[in-house]
Amino acid sequence: MNNKNKSYIIMIIFFLSILVPFVYKTNQGVTSNSNTEDFNLSDFNRENKVFENITHIQKGCFVNNKNPSLNEFPQLYLPNHHLSYAKMNFDNITAINYTKDIETEFSDSVKSSKNGSIYIYQKFYVRMSQYINNVSILIQDINNRTLFTEENSWEVAIVNCLNDGKGTPNPNATLGKVQKPHPIKIYPIWLTFNFKSSKNGPVYLNITETNYTTSNGIIKYWFAFRVKIPPDDSYNGGGPKYLYFNRDGVDESDEGEGEIFCQSPDFIFDNYTINHVFSTTEEEGTLLEGNQSSFVEHNDGDQYIISNESNKVKFITQFNLKDLRNYDGTYQDLYNEAYGLFGLGLIDWWFNHYKKLFKIEISLALNVSNPENIEDCTLYAWNYKEPIIFGSWQNISHFFNLKNNNSELMTYEIREPDEKFDFLQWIDSTDNNKLRFMFEYFGNGTSSFNVTVDKLTIEIGEIEQLNEIQKHDPMIEELIFPTSLLMENDTINEESDYTLNKLYENDNDYLIAQAKSNNLTSEFTFNVLPEYNDYFNDINFYDWLVKYPYPYLPKAEIRISSNVSITNQDNLTHAVLEFYKGNMSTGIFEEAFDTFFPNQTWIPLSENKTYAHSNEEMIITELDPSFTWIFLQLLNESADNLFRMRLRYNSDTIEGYNITIDEISFHLYLQNLISSDITSKIGFGVDKNDITPQYLGMQNNGKLVVNDGGNKGYWEDNIFNGVFESGNYQFNVTSIWPFFAFDVNGTYEIYKIKPEIQFLTIFNPEYMAGTQFFTVNVTGDNGTAISNLKIYFQVMDSSNFMVDQFSTITDENGIASIYLDLKNVGTDFSIRVQCAEDDVYTISETYSSRFRVVNGLTMFLDGLLLLSPAFIIILVGISIYIVVRYRKLERLRQEWERDTELFQDLLNLSYIMIIHKDVGVSIYSKQISSEKLDTDLIGGFLHAISSFKSEFKTSRKEQLSKGFEMNYYDFNIIISDGQYIRVALISENSLSEAFKEKQNLFTQEFETRFHRELKLFDGDITQFKRADGLIEEFFDISLLYPLKLNENANYSNLDSIEKDLVKIAEELILENGHFYVSNLLNFGIMVKAEPRNKIISKIMSLKAQGIFSSTNLSAPSS
Repeated sequence: MNNKNKSYIIMIIFFLSILVPFVYKTNQGVTSNSNTEDFNLSDFNRENKVFENITHIQKGCFVNNKNPSLNEFPQLYLPNHHLSYAKMNFDNITAINYTKDIETEFSDSVKSSKNGSIYIYQKFYVRMSQYINNVSILIQDINNRTLFTEENSWEVAIVNCLNDGKGTPNPNATLGKVQKPHPIKIYPIWLTFNFKSSKNGPVYLNITETNYTTSNGIIKYWFAFRVKIPPDDSYNGGGPKYLYFNRDGVDESDEGEGEIFCQSPDFIFDNYTINHVFSTTEEEGTLLEGNQSSFVEHNDGDQYIISNESNKVKFITQFNLKDLRNYDGTYQDLYNEAYGLFGLGLIDWWFNHYKKLFKIEISLALNVSNPENIEDCTLYAWNYKEPIIFGSWQNISHFFNLKNNNSELMTYEIREPDEKFDFLQWIDSTDNNKLRFMFEYFGNGTSSFNVTVDKLTIEIGEIEQLNEIQKHDPMIEELIFPTSLLMENDTINEESDYTLNKLYENDNDYLIAQAKSNNLTSEFTFNVLPEYNDYFNDINFYDWLVKYPYPYLPKAEIRISSNVSITNQDNLTHAVLEFYKGNMSTGIFEEAFDTFFPNQTWIPLSENKTYAHSNEEMIITELDPSFTWIFLQLLNESADNLFRMRLRYNSDTIEGYNITIDEISFHLYLQNLISSDITSKIGFGVDKNDITPQYLGMQNNGKLVVNDGGNKGYWEDNIFNGVFESGNYQFNVTSIWPFFAFDVNGTYEIYKIKPEIQFLTIFNPEYMAGTQFFTVNVTGDNGTAISNLKIYFQVMDSSNFMVDQFSTITDENGIASIYLDLKNVGTDFSIRVQCAEDDVYTISETYSSRFRVVNGLTMFLDGLLLLSPAFIIILVGISIYIVVRYRKLERLRQEWERDTELFQDLLNLSYIMIIHKDVGVSIYSKQISSEKLDTDLIGGFLHAISSFKSEFKTSRKEQLSKGFEMNYYDFNIIISDGQYIRVALISENSLSEAFKEKQNLFTQEFETRFHRELKLFDGDITQFKRADGLIEEFFDISLLYPLKLNENANYSNLDSIEKDLVKIAEELILENGHFYVSNLLNFGIMVKAEPRNKIISKIMSLKAQGIFSSTNLSAPSS
């Protein structure tokens, strides 16, 4: 064939292929390297795997811990491999400033105080040192728009927290603060305090200087921002201020940020003044030791001891009490206020005594030496008020055990209003608040005795302002509407509508009732605190008032919007709000109720005519902490905490009047019961000069990223779970900092699994010709079953030539089973099982043991051998001579002829080209001959192709779907078509049908092995370089190249001709270092004098057995 013709053919096919446009896209900068670097991966199981390395660059990675759906993690797209190792360099690491939402919703608010500024502390935590740029809070300020002072300004400060066991914010360790004047607008607004733009700049949170806790393995460093709420300035044209917050647990995901603390001028506590004995007077008995100082401390060795004289002991202790600190007046003034005019002040005293005089605590440690010798003993207090002029001693012996003989400390608390009133009568405010106790003992006359006093003190407790910071869950409001309504003495009117929802809002949707006579009662019931009432059980009334923190109901409000049709209040005797007491106990207040409201089941909450207004008004009745405590005692727990109230109207002169109610509601304000967060946001940032992987706490797949200078990091590790999902493997990069970006440049080791194929069939040494069942088990890494993998079962003859081939697919257990048709009778057959490269699996194969295939004739001959050895020997000899020799020779001749024909086809073959049909791209080409191509025939060939193309589209469409052959000048083009590809063989002469069949099988196998790459072809032709092995498998093109002997091959099974050919090859190698098949063929024919076909077949057999292998020389034989 003319060299120019060959050149033209190759050039024309190439240019026709590249005329079709295509887009070639590389996959994120991935390149491969077939040389596996030693990564020292001693822990990784490398058995049954084929490895290669790749590099990969990915820019613009981003991690958003707050919204993971926005994450852009580093990832690899390698659909046909697993990942075993990664070495990654992180660069351009950037921490992005972010805003942390402490709470964005609101349900309640902290209201300002008229007594001064309130300071609210909202705790929050960080996990690394950083900066606060700003804090935003949601507020409302009813203000005087023209008055701006420091007092009515808002302020936010940052503080750290103490290591006091509670993590209390440290009010004395302010890290930074910003003050802003009140806003002009009076509706709720977000107010931002910008530290970054302030004089001192952003606030640095140093985690080494604050309290921390550990929760679920996470270290939380606690800080707090402090909000100063200006005081209520209603007196100056302003009004109340509100700081909004939201309850925790409003939805399932709301767990809260941190605790709230507070400093408020409205916080109170009970503070005590200790009073000691000023002097003593011994009226009966002998003082053995001690003086007034002996009464100060208990168990200090200093005791007051007096013995009996004339069977009697009597001594007086005098106190000069310190003045009250928080009451503006003397003890006498307090007494006069409590008593009031004609004793009317006692009613108010019963309910408000604790506010003036919280508690008196008298402590006594006393020891009587021989209590059995005491006939009588009494303790008195001098009452300056009774009789009015001279006074008298009042017996208070019930305070203590006066015969105590072990000096233990006894304490008596005066908390009840009547006892406090008595105590005030013991004090002479005109004489240094003098208070006197008298101890009097009478013996029985049998023996002497001593009275020893080790301590006697009086502590006066008053309510004072609590200035210290307190744990504080802000007050929340529970709105409760009536659950039932009962009208008494109303007219029966079909038009009357007593629907409860008319009472829910002040919306002009009224409930109207008419009196049947001169009185009318409307009773309402409420079910309150069904979830919280247990928190309030068993709290002492006095602790209820002053102890913090505890579940607390500081106030309640009853709101009623109503009116009555009587315009003149004088015509009403009652328009009063009452609550139901019945026979329920009010604890310490029971005596007061019995005194002032004897035998009354309904107790008034308002004045008699509070609701006697003819125009609609909203009346708000406030209950302070003392009344809320009483309110809790009156809840009927057996009826779901039922509370009953009523509006009672009565007139002596008018009947048939109407009452109208627009709203009635109960508002409970709960404190320290439900945790909350201030509605706020915090803006965080870091100094870019501080950014390192270690500073940010960066981890990749749970392992720390190592600092590599500046904003760079380094990470490497084995990947034990590197299985790709949808072709992607994604790295999990995390950080303490919630928003950060980075670039990654990595080197990665990837691998394919080499399946292990094991026969489950136990092979017999002999099989009958026909259908036989065989099965194998296919496993991959760690012995896991491989399902849905295509498996080839190949029947191999004694020469290891493939006689037949069948394919099947493995099931979910990795089992592949098939029925093979054993057609040929003979010995030394075997089964070869192969799997082609597919997805993450590479080529693998296994062989069965050798076996014999027999039929009826051979079985008959075997039977004859058993019956008559001599006859059988003769018969077998004749059969072998006549039949076997003939068949063998005939088969051998056919094989020689077939091998010769294939070899001749191979010599005629010049070029192999594979073209993708859809895009016209040459995806693979292989030059076989060494002759140069002729360029003179390009024009003629193009014309021939064009003519052929037109004809191809019309009359020969069906034929071309199977391929075709074209003769042109001195060359032939044989084309076979697949679904995706067109395989073109360029030959000097026409090829045999066997070679064309190989071409068709090659086309099918190529599309099978590269089905996914062909279907999803994106222009990358490098992925088809692996087809070299497939070319060799089907066409044996290495026979045209320089060959050498395989030193590791098994020569023992060679026949004489094959051994002679090996010797000839050895001599050729000694001369040239290699040999060509053409030389070996010529010398073989000369030496052996055998038919040319036979020598060619033997050479091809040696090649198939692996005796010959190709060298690195690339020049083909001529």
